[in-house]
Parts: sequence; C-alpha cells; structure tokens
Amino acid sequence: MTKKSLSIILILILLTLGLATLATTSGCGATSSTTSTEDSSSEESEDSSSTENATELPSMPTGLAATAGNLSVSLSWTEVEDATSYNIYWGTSDSITTDNATKIDDITDTSYSHTGLTNGTTYYYILTAINSVGESDATSAVSATPALSWTTSTLISTGAAGQFSTIAIDSNDKIHIAYYANYGSGDIGLRYYTNQSGSWVEETVDTDGISESISIAVDSDSGIHISYYSTNGYNLKYAYKADDSWTKATVDSTGTMGQYNAMAVDSSNSKIHIVYGDVTLGSLKYATNTIGETDTWNRTIIDSSATGQVHASIALDSNGTAHIAYRQATSTLKYVTGSLNSWSTPVTIDSGGVISDTSIALDSNNKVHISYYKGGETKISYATNTSGSWVADELTDSYCGSSGKHTSIALDSSDNIYISYYKESSTYSALKIIMNIDDTWDDATIDEDSDEDGTGKYTSIAIDSTDKIHIAYYQSNGSNLKYAVSD
Repeated sequence: MTKKSLSIILILILLTLGLATLATTSGCGATSSTTSTEDSSSEESEDSSSTENATELPSMPTGLAATAGNLSVSLSWTEVEDATSYNIYWGTSDSITTDNATKIDDITDTSYSHTGLTNGTTYYYILTAINSVGESDATSAVSATPALSWTTSTLISTGAAGQFSTIAIDSNDKIHIAYYANYGSGDIGLRYYTNQSGSWVEETVDTDGISESISIAVDSDSGIHISYYSTNGYNLKYAYKADDSWTKATVDSTGTMGQYNAMAVDSSNSKIHIVYGDVTLGSLKYATNTIGETDTWNRTIIDSSATGQVHASIALDSNGTAHIAYRQATSTLKYVTGSLNSWSTPVTIDSGGVISDTSIALDSNNKVHISYYKGGETKISYATNTSGSWVADELTDSYCGSSGKHTSIALDSSDNIYISYYKESSTYSALKIIMNIDDTWDDATIDEDSDEDGTGKYTSIAIDSTDKIHIAYYQSNGSNLKYAVSD
C-alpha cells in the first residue's frame, strides 16, 4: 500500500471519529437542551392551558359578599380555579338575573369596588365565572345599601387641646392637624399632631401667645406649613417643617395682623399663599413667599374696606390663582380672585345677619363653592358660581337650634360637596355634615353630646385620594381634640 493510500485512509478514519464525536456531543447537548426546554415549557404552560383549553364550564363562584360604603359597594368572592375572568351583574331589583341586570365584565381579580352609587339605595349583585368554554351558572344574589358611616376617636384627652383645629392630608393620605393646647403650668401654645410615621405623635410648634386663627397645609414633598395669629405682638406668624425641626417666621407685624387667616400651598409653583385681616388698617391682606424661604414675604392689600374680623378662607385653582371668601363689616360675604399684584374687584355674594366662618373650595372645573354661617337666620349657608352667576342658599337640617357654625367645605373626586359644621341647642350639641350628592342635599350627625356647649366646634374637613372624609374637631365638654373618618 502506498503512502498516499495510507494517508487517505488515516484522514477518513479521523474524519469519521470526529463526526461521531461531534454528532454525539451535538446530540447530547441538543437532547439535553430540548428535553430541558420541553420539560420547562410543559411545567409553565400546564396551569395556564388548563383554563385556556378547558373542556367544560367553570364552577359557579362561591363566597360572594357585598359591603356597603359611602356611595359605593365593595364585592369579594372566592377564586374559581378553572376561571379566567368573572362577570358581575347588578341592579336595584331583588329579582335580579343575568338577563335583566347591568353587566360589568372582564374582572380578573377576586374583588371589585362599585363606585358612583347613591346612598340609601339597595343594590343587588350576582356573579359568574368565565373560561374558554363559556360562562358558569350565576350565584345567589347579595345586596348592600351604601351609606356614610363614621368612626370617631379622641386623639388627646389630657389638658385642654383641640381649639382652632385645622387638618390637611399629604400625598400618602397621612393626617396632619394643628391646634391650640393649654396643658396647664404655662404649657400652652401651637401644637401639631400627625400619624405620618404610622402612629400618632404630638409636637410643640410655638409657645409664643398663640390665639385663634390657625391654618395648615402640606406640600407635595410632605413639607408642613402653618400660619397662625400670635397675641404676643399681635402678629401673623408662619411655621415650616421640611425634615425634623420647625422654622418659624413673622409674616406681618405692622399692626394687629393675622386674625382669621387662611393658607394654601401651590406645590407646582413652590408658592405659599396667606390671606388675613389687618385690624389696624381695616383691610384684607395677602402675603406670599417661596416654599423654604421664611424671611422675605411679599404683601399687598386686597380690600381696604374689610373692617373687623375678616373670617377669610382661600383656595387655589389649577393655574395657581387664589380664590378668597371673606367677611366685610360683619354682615357682607365677599369674594375676590387674583394674585399678588392683580386682583379682581371684590364681589358681594350675600349680606344681612352676621356672616362668619367662611370656607372655600374649588371643583374640577375651577368653579367656586363657599360655606358660611349666617347669624341672623342661625343657619348654615352655601354659595356657588357653578351656573355662571353667584347663588346663595340657606341650608337646613333635621334638628332645631343654631346650625352652621365653624363650617368647613371639601369636594371629592366626583365633585360631591361635603360641609362639616357645629350645631347646638339648649340641650344638644353635635358635629354634623351636610352633603350634596347628585344635586340633593342631605345631612347627618357624626358625633353628639347632651351638652349645649359640647361636641363639634372648630371643625376642619379634608378628603383623601380614596375619597375618605377626615374631620378634626373640638369637644368643649372635656376639652378634647377629636377626629372622625368615614368608613
């Protein structure tokens, strides 16, 4: 055999061995990889395909429960293993079926919040499960009647705490309350109470002769802002807390300044807005500053004829423009809007009787809503420009006696109106609320006392991101700071 032939044979042998090794390696790897992939895919898709490739209808859901809330019903049920989604059927008839009810479909969770309902109306619900085959039988009907219910609690019962209370809610729905306290032995002043850390904590803000007129606001970074009137010098003062300590400043000290002040914070423009009375000049004044800067304040006179106690309130619209309600010369309710160097001509909204305790809020269309007390008629009153012109009405409730002192107004995400207020008679006192839902006013008692000077003074209302209502108030009978929240 020639050398050439031997070389050819050797090459063929080597090639054969190499291909066999390559085939074996490749085959093992491929087999291993393919086997692994097939096993993984099989495991991952087994559960999902069981519902997507179902061969029979899903089981009927069980455990359907309905819980009433304010203008809402919360539904929950037990998960159906062979279901991909659920259909909710609802109506106001107890003979509800899938044919005569309104359907809410494609629900993939095991709970649902049905909102936009009417308090006092009973709603009925049935539920079905869905998969690729079709729809299960419906459950038996459950029902719930939406209503506004409350939980009240005493936050502070030692000493005397809670006068001139004011409340604000931050972006995390934590509560912030400022108020006047007198714990005896000279321990008096402006206090602050919050559950921001998860539990309620009280802090001392200022002990320098605090009197009536306290207002609180929270910016988008959870910075706390408080404006207040100090009888030590009769000045308008301001306190700010961005971290662990309070910074305090005097906003105006050019006379008797700051009675019945109100504050709002515009986080988008980093501005603080305070409206207040100048008793010395008989004027309504306005001060503004940049958040975090406490030393330099820009001030201006809005109305030079606002004599006496102005009972001012302020709200900001979506453009950061201020809207202000106030009292002029005890018997006239007025409104003005604008900014530091540009104000509208004040408009008279209502007159007669003794006007006091104004509170202002804006709806989603920047329309104005004002609550106030009208002493001549001893009624809670309300004014709005939603129709394009101002309309003022006296509201009534179900109890006799003076009604509407210490008003505070807020609107929820659906522009429903809520006004908290204090009511008293010779044998009764209460924290009350009057609501306008779908153009119908209705009132309710939140907390009451068989004492003519007891529960419900200095109400302050705020609504959180879930439309829960929060109210801080004072109980004279016991001198307590109290708090109510809707359930």
